[in-house]
Amino acid sequence: MSSESVKELVWIHRHKNLLTKTWKTPLDMINAIEKEYRIKIVPVDVPVVKRMSQLELNTAQNHNDPSDLIIIAHSMVMKMPLISSDRKFPFYQKQGLDLITNF
Repeated sequence: MSSESVKELVWIHRHKNLLTKTWKTPLDMINAIEKEYRIKIVPVDVPVVKRMSQLELNTAQNHNDPSDLIIIAHSMVMKMPLISSDRKFPFYQKQGLDLITNF
C-alpha cells in the first residue's frame, strides 16, 4: 500500500470523515493495516515522483489531485495493480496503469 494512501486515510480519520468505531486514533489504524491486515506500507521515493512528473494529466475530467497522481505513479513503478472506484483513473491505463475498478 502506498504511504500516500495511508496519508490520505490519516487525514480523513483526523477530520472525522472516516466513520469507524474500530480505530480510536490514526495510529491505531496504521498499526491495523500493518499487523492485522498484513499489508506492507511502501514509502514514496524518487522514482515514484519522477514517474508522476511524466504522467499525461487527465485534463478532460479536470483531474489534478497530487495525491491521486502519486498513488497512480506508485502503482506503476511498483508494477502492482491499483484497486480504485475513482472514475478518473481509467484514463491512466493507456500510460501503463494496471487498474482494477470496483464500481
